[in-house]
Amino acid sequence: MYLLWVCLRGRNNAAGCLVVQAMRREHVEDLYDSLVFVAFQATSTRLGRHRRVLIAHGVVQRLPQLLVADDVAAPEVFRVVVKEALQADEGRRWVRIRGLRFFPVTDALEPLQFEEALRAVTPEVRVAWALLHRAAFDRITVLRILQELGIPKAAAVLDAADAVPVDADQVFDPCAVRLAPDWETRSQRRRWLLALPLVLVAGCLAGWGFAPDSPEPVANQAPLTTIRDAAGLSAAPADQWQRTSKLDFGAWPARGELVQDNALHERLWQFWLRGENVTGAAGTTATAPAQRPSMLYAGRFADTLVAIVYDGSRIGRYVETAGSGSLRIERVDSADLMTSAAVVLNRSAAGTQYLLAPWIAAAAVRDLAVPAAASKSLSFEGGVTAAVPSGRAGCRSRIALELRSSPAVAEKHAFVLADLGDSIPAHLTYMPLPSRGAARSPREVLSADARRSWALHACGLDAWHNQGTRLVNSWSFAQQKLPTGGVARWTCVRVDGWSGQGKAAVRLELPKGPAQQVAAMTDTSSCGRFSQNVLAATVWRSPARENYVLAAGSRHVSQLSVQTNRGRETASSPLAFKLPAGTTPTAVRGKLDNGKPIDGVGVSP
Repeated sequence: MYLLWVCLRGRNNAAGCLVVQAMRREHVEDLYDSLVFVAFQATSTRLGRHRRVLIAHGVVQRLPQLLVADDVAAPEVFRVVVKEALQADEGRRWVRIRGLRFFPVTDALEPLQFEEALRAVTPEVRVAWALLHRAAFDRITVLRILQELGIPKAAAVLDAADAVPVDADQVFDPCAVRLAPDWETRSQRRRWLLALPLVLVAGCLAGWGFAPDSPEPVANQAPLTTIRDAAGLSAAPADQWQRTSKLDFGAWPARGELVQDNALHERLWQFWLRGENVTGAAGTTATAPAQRPSMLYAGRFADTLVAIVYDGSRIGRYVETAGSGSLRIERVDSADLMTSAAVVLNRSAAGTQYLLAPWIAAAAVRDLAVPAAASKSLSFEGGVTAAVPSGRAGCRSRIALELRSSPAVAEKHAFVLADLGDSIPAHLTYMPLPSRGAARSPREVLSADARRSWALHACGLDAWHNQGTRLVNSWSFAQQKLPTGGVARWTCVRVDGWSGQGKAAVRLELPKGPAQQVAAMTDTSSCGRFSQNVLAATVWRSPARENYVLAAGSRHVSQLSVQTNRGRETASSPLAFKLPAGTTPTAVRGKLDNGKPIDGVGVSP
């Protein structure tokens, strides 16, 4: 049952508050989520997400008033919703909820970046895309809906919708939102309006080069170092994470027994300003900020002092032993609930200790290399965990963190982080084999299938040690029967750095033994949100010591061709053929189901 307190403005412009039971008719109730999704895509992006969510729900909840007959076919219901949503603008306030704002359930970066691809097209194209991918109508039905709406060049709009490289389950869902209060009261707004003339006057004076109370030019005032000695940022209140719409390091409170040590604050600040023994992670500048950072933690581990600071976009880890200090700076400007969940505090012979985010309710450790092994509880006090052992030598063991967030932010949400040598552990995700319908989205490494796949790639994580890694996703993009029996999986491991640069590695998961490396790519968008098609080939040696060429592509690769020094082998994906002696594969190419060509990777002589 969808109930929402709203104030609706009817067609007679008489405003009135009431409780709307949105879905009175059974055939509409079943479509509610899809109707809201389509209505959201029909609204103008200039309105902002909050207003678009309100309009989408408001339009759908007005359906009982808009539909004439009690038994209406689904395409007609969607047509009415699209018509009303396309007409919505800032002047027509379908829904008003005072004092509250809508926010996504989390601020994960993935849906926001997929949404950018949709913002680049027109509302009509977004509507056609949503009708195809979320409402699951066929092209003929969608074309008829567009034509009945009077949309010009409906066929071209439909073709443009087919070209949108995003699936419906990858973008923001207007039905998956939470409410948060808008704390800016009317009196606060009035105070801002009253202060506006003074701000403008001060801004004009500053623009002319003079401070308001000084006869001398600003350039002759105090130098920049004096500005840097200002109060700076402050850590968040202890309960800020329960009230904010964005969960990242800005919602962390100050913790640790030395966090109130002002002398330590000053010593660390001056250390950063001097710049000696200050290093930046890959893609991170180590230059000191213009104001003091906030102190998130300060404490001692035996004879070592450790402090964690945050300047709004970077984390600094300061370590001081026997009077000698070092400061490591790392970017965290795209952090979310998962990637801001832990920071490395101390590494010792006993293992690694982490400082956990205040929204972490439970912690455990798991050996990625042993998929059947159960997780073991990890104790923590004041956010500081017990030491996490590094695991056995070699590739026989790879210990990772398994964290569970508080129900206050995401009910029963667990995720896995791996220490890759940086101060911020990397978030591990898994994308299963494709199925019919829309492509699947990355998910947490919790299922038996995800654990089995990651067990084959855990050892390979060392390839991205100390490189500023934010996220590592293992994507099983194809499955192939081996010529001699058994099944192999094609996987692309995508590595996203905090700097925005990406790396990828295509590997073949065999029934026995480690995954076979096929290709490695650096500074690439392959296997990511902006390049979702992949094709690869490799030479596989069977247990009988015979060589075969194996090739496969992702779900949209319909045909592939392997070129050798003696000719070409062409077939649908996947492809396998025995490699005669003296034959060398040189390249693999293919075609997508839309006819576009694609170049493959891999193939060894």
